[in-house]
Amino acid sequence: MHSIVKLAFAASGSMAAPSAEFGAARHADLSALTTPVLSGAALSSAPPLNFTQFVCKGTNALNECEDSKGTGCDQTTHAQGACLTSGGGKQSLTVVCKQTPLGVNVDITIYAGVANCTGTPNPFTEKADFCYQSGGGQEFFKYECQM
Repeated sequence: MHSIVKLAFAASGSMAAPSAEFGAARHADLSALTTPVLSGAALSSAPPLNFTQFVCKGTNALNECEDSKGTGCDQTTHAQGACLTSGGGKQSLTVVCKQTPLGVNVDITIYAGVANCTGTPNPFTEKADFCYQSGGGQEFFKYECQM
């Protein structure tokens, strides 16, 4: 039985984006071209766990992002570790959720300039329970993960 852990990235006036090119994924799933980045003997026989991204736009985007159901947000679900296009096809990324002693983290790796998750990785980790701002404050996104 899988449990759902909700993750959200937050925006605040003091937070800076980890990459100037990183925006809400608006991604296409390229998993047919790549193998999910999951490890461990137990995971090799089990299907990959999923994550759902919520992209919220408009004047009420932050409130919609903070809504536990993501009402009013575009939702896409993908296997954790799958290669996804981002930035209008100008980059790609992977997302993997991890349980830590202090809560849930999301490990995101961005591959700028390529749409197939190859090249120089730009990894970073975010804590759970925040909505992340993108698009000049008119867009927010968060993640919900199976753990």
